[in-house]
Parts: sequence; C-alpha cells; structure tokens
Amino acid sequence: MAISKTASLKRKHLILYFIMFALLIYSDIPGGALISLAAWFQMTLLIWKKEYTGKNQILTFIYFLTLIPLFVFLGSSSAFALIYLKDYFFIQALLSLILTFILSTLVIITSVFSADYFLPESNVMAVYKNSFNKFRLNFKLSVILSLIMTLLITIPFSMRQDYKISLVVILIHLYLNQKQLRDLIFEP
Repeated sequence: MAISKTASLKRKHLILYFIMFALLIYSDIPGGALISLAAWFQMTLLIWKKEYTGKNQILTFIYFLTLIPLFVFLGSSSAFALIYLKDYFFIQALLSLILTFILSTLVIITSVFSADYFLPESNVMAVYKNSFNKFRLNFKLSVILSLIMTLLITIPFSMRQDYKISLVVILIHLYLNQKQLRDLIFEP
C-alpha cells in the first residue's frame, strides 16, 4: 500500500508541476522559466528515483544556481541566431548556431546527465565531475540530444526563448526516463 501512496504522490507532484509550468508561460513573468527549471530540478529527484531529503534538495538547488549563467547564455545565443536569420545575416547566424550547439551540449551535460548524481553525500563539484564523465561514456547520445535541443530552441514559434529551453530540458528528461515515467503514471 505504501508504494501506491508514493506513486500517487509523485503523480500529483508531476501534474502540479505541469500546471505551474503552463501558468508561468501564460503569465509571462520575467524569470518564470528559471523558476520552472528550479522546480523541475526538484522533480528530477522524484523521476530519477533519488533520495528526496532536505540535504539532497539543497544540493539540487545550489547546483541549479550554478547553471543560471549557462541558461542565460544559451537563451541569448539562440535569440541572436534567430535575429540574424531574420535579417539575412547568414554568416553571423551560422556562428550563433554553432555557439548555440556548444552551449546546448553543455546544458545537456550539466542539466540532464547530472540528475543521476544527486546524492545526499555528494557535493556540487562531484556532480559536475560525474556528469562530464557520463558525457564521455554517452558521447553519441549527447551530440544527438544537443542537435535536437539546438533545433528546437531555434525554431521560430511564439514562445519565449527561456521557456523553449525549459521545455526542451523537461522533454529530454522525460524521454530518457520513459520507463520511470510509465511506472509513475500507470502504477496503481
């Protein structure tokens, strides 16, 4: 019975998170995408089946705070790529896309592969080190995910860049954790 209560609680957290994400997009609050990413990093503890303790939550939040400049630079470079393409500056657009791809790779390494290493006895530097080691082991997957991220955040549609980045990070996490997600949703 305890397992079903845990699954039900995780399911409720996931539903509430997606409602919050939709409301943040709709309200267009400055910094709303960062708020949603901070909450998503807490959700990864549940999805990746990590220990959900106060110490682990603090580690996850401090780790997220160290990633904020990376998310800001990624949003800026992808926005510049769209601006350059719109104004027919193809060389600058290509350079911005290359920079966006490099930053997307760093985001994949630091925000997707890191979720596996949020352990209460870890520290932020250990999470970084283990994430980069996992990148070396999963190089091909990393490049594919980085290309997908670059394409999805540079496709022009009516959503702010920061929310596109948040959405892509969420979708990649969900894609990589299909089994856990299926168990979470369909477990009685």
